[in-house]
Amino acid sequence: MLHVQDAMDRIYSHGGVFIVFATARFDPQCITNALDRFGDLDPYGSRPLGADNWCLLSELRWLSVTADIGREMDGAQSSVARALGIENYFNDGSFECVVKPTSSITSQWITLATSKYGDPVAGIIVAGQEHQQAAGMIFIFPQAEHRAELVTELVDRVLPALRPRLFPHAEGSHWTRRPEDDLPRISALKNEIIKIYRRRLRRWEGAGSGSGGDDARCNAPGTGQGFAARDPVLRSGSGRAAHGAVSRRGARRSRSPEVRVVAF
Repeated sequence: MLHVQDAMDRIYSHGGVFIVFATARFDPQCITNALDRFGDLDPYGSRPLGADNWCLLSELRWLSVTADIGREMDGAQSSVARALGIENYFNDGSFECVVKPTSSITSQWITLATSKYGDPVAGIIVAGQEHQQAAGMIFIFPQAEHRAELVTELVDRVLPALRPRLFPHAEGSHWTRRPEDDLPRISALKNEIIKIYRRRLRRWEGAGSGSGGDDARCNAPGTGQGFAARDPVLRSGSGRAAHGAVSRRGARRSRSPEVRVVAF
């Protein structure tokens, strides 16, 4: 791992994401030496190599990794851990070490799961404030039983929201519905449609008291859908139409619940 550390550090510093399934630190106690001018090993030239199974990235040297074995793991209660929504993967499997940040990296560490004694067994290393936009992320997980499914969920759902630059394909056709990508003529037509709907909505609202009930709905001709469903201004943030029921009490909007992933 030491051999590829420089390459991995370069990937990390440019926004790369690493997923590590942790085990206890193992140091093979290797040393390096050189030959003297007679072709023999230099008795004063030996030095420790400093290579272990955690030297994949320089950033990992700031973690205190202690051997510990167990199966009982609890998801952390932080807002970030809950927003990721991967705590169920910690119900099955085991951990082989406890991973704690040292003081040099405490501000960049987020615990995702703990042992029954409260020691961290899963977490994330994120970039410091000075490199928030550039540096990547390091996920450290225990020996989860369903590792393939966990990685798949991270790649399909979590990471595209946290690091969209790495997953441009995940946007799909959503760019076709962004206002900034509309042609000028299309933008003008959409604005005109919004104005028409708003005028119709106000007229219907004013006539609501004589329409014969609180359940009157302002429908676009031939659609059976409320104006709010067709009005981009009244659409929910998730892109789903929010149907607007109009009554004597005025316009009413019900928004579909949104799922937001916190970017940190």
